[in-house]
Amino acid sequence: MKNCGIFLVVVFMIGIVSATCSSGIMSYWNFDDGTADDYMNVSDGSIIGATSVVGQVGNALELDSDIEGINISDFSGSVISVSMWYYYGGLGGGDWNTLLCREGESYHHLLINDEDRTIGFFNSGWYSSNFVLTIGNWYHIVLMKDGVNSKLYINGNLKQDSSDSFSNSDYPLSLIGNYGGLGQGAIGKIDEVGVFDKILSESEIDELYIKGIAEMGYCESLSCSSPAQTIMKLYQPENSHGALWNDTHYAYDICYPGVAPVDAHPNCTLENSFLWLSDTYNAHASTTRTDDYNVGVCYGNLQCAVETIDDGSNCSDGSVPILSLYSNINSHMAAGDHDGYDVKICCDVSEIYWADASGVEITTQQINIGDTIQAVKTGTGSGTFTIKDAAWVDEDARDIVGNGSSGNLIGEWTITQEDLDNAGGRENIYFIVDGDGDDPSDEIFINETYDDSPMNITI
Repeated sequence: MKNCGIFLVVVFMIGIVSATCSSGIMSYWNFDDGTADDYMNVSDGSIIGATSVVGQVGNALELDSDIEGINISDFSGSVISVSMWYYYGGLGGGDWNTLLCREGESYHHLLINDEDRTIGFFNSGWYSSNFVLTIGNWYHIVLMKDGVNSKLYINGNLKQDSSDSFSNSDYPLSLIGNYGGLGQGAIGKIDEVGVFDKILSESEIDELYIKGIAEMGYCESLSCSSPAQTIMKLYQPENSHGALWNDTHYAYDICYPGVAPVDAHPNCTLENSFLWLSDTYNAHASTTRTDDYNVGVCYGNLQCAVETIDDGSNCSDGSVPILSLYSNINSHMAAGDHDGYDVKICCDVSEIYWADASGVEITTQQINIGDTIQAVKTGTGSGTFTIKDAAWVDEDARDIVGNGSSGNLIGEWTITQEDLDNAGGRENIYFIVDGDGDDPSDEIFINETYDDSPMNITI
């Protein structure tokens, strides 16, 4: 028990919804990209020997020898909480599996006694929680220290509450997975480590256990406005694994901007899929279907193409990159247009439709003179709508310059008899945008008001 040293472990119209990390979290290592980079950019860790493997959430770091672990910066507050997942893989070196430690001797925040497999802390002597761990199991662990008081929760349940510990301000946390002598490796897997500058409530501990750091308000993503607008999910904004739209593990949504189609989530086939995943979640991606990449991603009738584009360039034909991949197969993903990820999933995200004055899509297709309605094109901020009749005469009722609103182009139209007269008296009306007759809106029917009373003629 000596020398516990310096060692431890958008939204654009289609895009990822931004994340926030709050409520006292200081650092967060998810290990998903095989590094110990801190999501909060406070304390990037230094890995010694540990390797990236599939973890409890995304990827984890595996320690398979006594001399492996992760260095981090000192966290010296007297009040501190640590949340983590640990897979107990076997007995460590020197009769101990050290999980959390400091520089120096005789002070270990958290470790496992290999003799009886109980977990506890060391303060110039062993203080056991008497909770026995089973090799081969995952455990959610929360350690909280307030001065000399130390509390330990395992899988949401309090297992130790002691006032015989040491203050973290005297012996700061600086190691994960070992101690400075490199002989007490925490054999197994370490995942989802978060350090907080406060004492967590029991409800927060329960939420961390059930949902994880990324889904309970710490580094949480807002969702799409409705599940029907979710195309798929990512674990994090970049260098991420992916999941299908209805996955419950991941919190970052790739959202469709406009009105969700009636069949937003059809059966994904070879014909309508624009991306292939290795599984329904915790998946790598491929741009082509193979035996290992056979879970399709599709959305309504969204049309997407794979393009290889240098940084700073755009998708062709005005389409938008909803995802960026590092390579065409076995790839991590990033949301939207991400530098360094040259393989883009470019989609035609714009659509046009009629809406009522509040912006709700019109479905009855029958409107009265005097009504105010909207012509809408998603995914653009400027342009001109031309209202036209649907007959062969093809007269124009009027032009309306659109206004940009929340990434959409909207043209407001209060229907007059004069407009219909300009359109040749036709009641079936549609619109085009910027003269693009190849992409017209649906037709609507304008109910005219006629004077059907008998005509009186005096002779």
